Amino acid sequence: MASARISERRIIALLVAAALPWLLANPPRAEASDFIARPVSGDEFEPPGARPVSKFRYMFGLPATWPAAIHWRYNHANAPSQFSANKNGAIQQIIAAAAKWTAVCGIEIVYDGETNTPPNRLVGGQPDREPVVGWQTLSGGSAAITYSWYQYGLGDRTIVDSDILMSPRYLTSSAQIARSVSHEWGHAIGLSHSNVGGAMMSGPPDSAYTNLTQLTADDVHGCRCLYGPPAGQQAGNLCSLPEDVDFGALDAGTGAAQRQVTVTNDGDAALAITGLRTGGSEFGIGADGCTAGGPLAPGASCLVGVQARPAFSGARRDELVIDTSE
Repeated sequence: MASARISERRIIALLVAAALPWLLANPPRAEASDFIARPVSGDEFEPPGARPVSKFRYMFGLPATWPAAIHWRYNHANAPSQFSANKNGAIQQIIAAAAKWTAVCGIEIVYDGETNTPPNRLVGGQPDREPVVGWQTLSGGSAAITYSWYQYGLGDRTIVDSDILMSPRYLTSSAQIARSVSHEWGHAIGLSHSNVGGAMMSGPPDSAYTNLTQLTADDVHGCRCLYGPPAGQQAGNLCSLPEDVDFGALDAGTGAAQRQVTVTNDGDAALAITGLRTGGSEFGIGADGCTAGGPLAPGASCLVGVQARPAFSGARRDELVIDTSE
């Protein structure tokens, strides 16, 4: 059997193949430990017409967004002693971490001052819908955790609450806050962990944490696929590539099987496909209708053929990279 998986944000496809006579199952994946997403009561099931899964790994499986600006407050209770005399320093680091996201995509994150409300407070088992960033002792060695809640509206998922809990044990300096909270704001706006290595949002189960303090192109693209570019800007985006392309069963060494992938510009500006490539010999590019046709207008699509040609029995993995003008 051979299958191909279209990955995320840099526009990468993870290609997987297993040639007959046997199929190797994917190994178990570690679960993420720094974010938890839940539906509000009554929204546990997908309604008809919900948006399809895209190539990105969003916080809730399907894309979910804030309908307006995120207004959050800070709770200083349980802060580590290093910030006892520098509460404002902690607040400014959290504000600066949020600003990294608002600078590159169309989401507003607004600080509304301090509060005595603890983060992740529940009212009758449901979220209080008051985003709070605060301190709490966390289990499992976590430096920070994001709790988010969503509900449905007109077939789309809407985020109604996100709280960030910081560990007073592990976040004892401004640099540590910058590393962890910048990542957690990505979860708070609706992004899960990227399966692309080397991004700020990299993390289990598909990649490793990086502790980066600055967003990469992969992070920017993920945020823009949720919220578009910042106000007054336009950009092209590839946000709806399929996550998986299954080649079915193949005989080893008997030639290539090809599957077509539709590449659509989901943004609001023209975008050029500048290159297509794989990393190995057992997957390749077939028919290419994307690199020679000129820029894709907003909403326009092109087709690219991906070929699987496993030479021997066993699992095969590779990546298809789609380079764009963005």
